[in-house]
Amino acid sequence: MGVAPARAAETARPDALIRDDYAYLLTASAGPAWAQMASADDEWLRDDEQARRQHEMARNYQAVRTHYFDGYFDAAVRAGIRQVVILAAGLDSRAYRLDWPTGTTVFEIDQPKVLDYKTSTLDAHGALPKARRVPVAVDLRDDWPTALRAAGFDPS
Repeated sequence: MGVAPARAAETARPDALIRDDYAYLLTASAGPAWAQMASADDEWLRDDEQARRQHEMARNYQAVRTHYFDGYFDAAVRAGIRQVVILAAGLDSRAYRLDWPTGTTVFEIDQPKVLDYKTSTLDAHGALPKARRVPVAVDLRDDWPTALRAAGFDPS
């Protein structure tokens, strides 16, 4: 819930570096305070200049980070990679918003409750992934490589 609001706020800007049309939905579905945090309107910060700077810095950081990794995945699939693994996927929506080549599988590893929330929220709004999406519900402190292989990841 720390990253998606920043992606949503960036997406709402007229000069947005990235587009994540699912970030606001995923954030706002958690409640009004989250929706406010994810909106383009930062009036909720009132006259707190430090908070405004921190909010802008977080939005800028997540926009650049998202832009970088979107490009990374694009280059990977152009090179022939057809399996993508997103560790600590959280509310990442790349399986839904990036244009994946046919035959691409996106494995999303995170806590079961996080993946359940994301899946149910997006399903309720008719969102469809643009790749084969495989949620892998496992705590990263546990043996996630085994869970990943059990979910169909081919390490070769």
